[in-house]
This record gives sequence, C-alpha cells and structure tokens, in this order.
Amino acid sequence: MPYWNEREWQALNLPKEQAAAGFPFVTNDEVLIDERAGGAYFWATYLPKVLGKGSFYLMGLNDADGNPFDGKSTYRLRVSKDVPTKDFWSVIAYSMKTKGFIENADPVGLGSLNKESMTVNDDGTVEFYFAPEPPEGFKSNWIPTGEDFMLIFRLYGPEDGLFNKSWVLNDVEKVK
Repeated sequence: MPYWNEREWQALNLPKEQAAAGFPFVTNDEVLIDERAGGAYFWATYLPKVLGKGSFYLMGLNDADGNPFDGKSTYRLRVSKDVPTKDFWSVIAYSMKTKGFIENADPVGLGSLNKESMTVNDDGTVEFYFAPEPPEGFKSNWIPTGEDFMLIFRLYGPEDGLFNKSWVLNDVEKVK
C-alpha cells in the first residue's frame, strides 16, 4: 500500500500488534507463519526474525511514472538532507527474480554512512543512481543493477517526520 498519497513508495502492511511487539511474528497463542510468509517475505527474503522497533522500511517497485524498474535503464533517487532518522538510512537494490541481492553488484546499497565518499550536492541532497553502468561523475553514488530490480529504503531510528508524514521521500526518476 502506498505510504504517501501521489508517491510510489510502499510500506509493509503488517498488523499493528506486530509493530508493537517488535515484529517477532509470534504471539502468546501462535507462530504467525502465514503473516510472515505472505507479508514481509513477499517483498524480500532477507528479513530477520526480529526487526526491532527502531527500523522502518519503504519498498520501491515503480518509478515516478508508475512503471516497474528495469535493469537496462538508468534511474535517479534524490534524497533530501533532512531524512528523519536518529541513526542512519540506506537504499538497497534487490533482484526481482530472486528477491535477494543483485548478483555481482558492488555495492548492493548506499546510505548516510557513505556520505563522506559520495558526491553530495551543495544543498545537502544526495542523488543515487541505479543502472547497469555508472553515470559519468557519479560512480560513488551508483548502485549496479543490470536486471529488473526493486528498492528498499531503510530508516534506522526513524523520527516523527516519517510518521507524521511531514517528510516525503522523492520518487525514483527514470533518466534514460
């Protein structure tokens, strides 16, 4: 389900009780096998048993025009300087075929912990590129694809701006 109106980013649709419990997929009465398999694992098979209360994941399946990401094109995500996190944030590309990391991709993701080695715009924004080849001048901001992919934008130590939706993540734009 879309996290913001008129945006392509989606949030996991998990029961509120699981969020309050730290997403263990276990209650006093049962192990929530169907909810874990049908909810979180639909997106990617990387989720640990317990996520904890200090993380929030947004899923990107489509570009700003609503088209699925393809591995032959070049895409750009511009992230604002004021991402509402106490800890850090990152964006990672996953294979649509396997739902795991894209084979031979290095790096598989980048984020706020990598800013010192990346190109940062004068206004503090960061542009990430997802493409088979690095765009000129942005190799340090490039996440290799080469196959159809999806994105997960992770926020660790998310703050109020995310939950009250006063902060909005830009959609991913197809640039060529």
